[in-house]
Amino acid sequence: MSRGKLEHMDQKETSEVNWIICFALIQFRNPTLWKKTLSRKRGDVENVSTLRNEKNLKINPRENSKQIYKWVAPFQNGFLNNKSLFAHLEPIYNFICQNKCKTFEDAIDLKELQSFSQDISTADINNWFLPRYKILLKILSLKTKGIDLKGISQVFQTFQVLFVSHYSHRLDSDSSFKRTLVDVHVFNFIAKFLFNRILLKKNQNDPKWLQKFYDQEDGNHLSDKVDYKLLCSLHFTTIYSIINIQLTKIKTNQTLEPQISEYISVLRLIDHILAIVESLIHVLIRFLSKHKLICINQKKAYCRIFLEREMGLKKSYLKNFYSVISSIPEKELKGLLKIVKVVILSLLEALESIEWKHLTAFLEKFPAHEISLQKKRTYIQAALLMTAERNLIARFRLSRWFNKTENI
Repeated sequence: MSRGKLEHMDQKETSEVNWIICFALIQFRNPTLWKKTLSRKRGDVENVSTLRNEKNLKINPRENSKQIYKWVAPFQNGFLNNKSLFAHLEPIYNFICQNKCKTFEDAIDLKELQSFSQDISTADINNWFLPRYKILLKILSLKTKGIDLKGISQVFQTFQVLFVSHYSHRLDSDSSFKRTLVDVHVFNFIAKFLFNRILLKKNQNDPKWLQKFYDQEDGNHLSDKVDYKLLCSLHFTTIYSIINIQLTKIKTNQTLEPQISEYISVLRLIDHILAIVESLIHVLIRFLSKHKLICINQKKAYCRIFLEREMGLKKSYLKNFYSVISSIPEKELKGLLKIVKVVILSLLEALESIEWKHLTAFLEKFPAHEISLQKKRTYIQAALLMTAERNLIARFRLSRWFNKTENI
């Protein structure tokens, strides 16, 4: 046999070995994807390059995941600029399409959920997926009619599931994820995304392809068309879903000792969110006090509790909120006041959506944590009563989360 043929065979064998290793890695690291790969028929996978032109788009009805490329076709320059990352959304989109009639918690398998994000780095989540998640969030919250939101909504859901997968399977092992979740997805979402980008129209960094989309309708600015309540509701659904998946994971863990630390981890996460809620209510009180007299009658229990708490409240979130707000022009304060109320209401609704029943047994066994929660609920109630905002007070008192809080 000639030397050339031998070299050709060596190269062929090396290539085959590389493919074997590649497939073995997929099978080991992502068994769900491996099963789906085996079940695919040849010819189902389409060339993504055809998506450059929506007219050339061909959707294979047997494979739901290809539909996702159609939905992002208007934003192809922004979403298909990294096809390898975008491809991670395909199995998630398939999952959503196959489980339309089920609630998320009923439909999801924890191992399958983990597989959705296990090959995606935190850097990719923060630098590529998160900016696009926010773009979809803004688009879905536009009040403008005439936009087909069905497909965009489904794409947004895939991002939500991806974030739930990413955070819910890392909070246990890395405490920094807890802080990142709160600081980036709760505090920064409110202070930087809502207050700055939406209210103050600071969208200069948005890419041109997105600006064109914003301007294609009636010429009004984005902030004039945003449904703040919908915006917050969509985003905070992602947050409480992460917490609920954490609680579901703990519930399936039969070992008591790890459960204790995991429950405490979830409660600390909730504590941070409660601190943000309370800080926002104090911000609201300061705003309201500029426009109307807020009477502090020390004969009333809630006034005494509020004054006591005001001295002891950790100022980190409060100072940061004030720092952001101080740069907002006087003419925008009315709009800011509206957003603050919406955010507080939405966070109260998110707290209501946490599966507290999964915490009941733990709180009964370790009452110190229940007492701590009780105090925080009382502080929030006292601060809300100071605002005299009936909608917020009613929402708090009508929630199941309020059940164990005494009226003051």
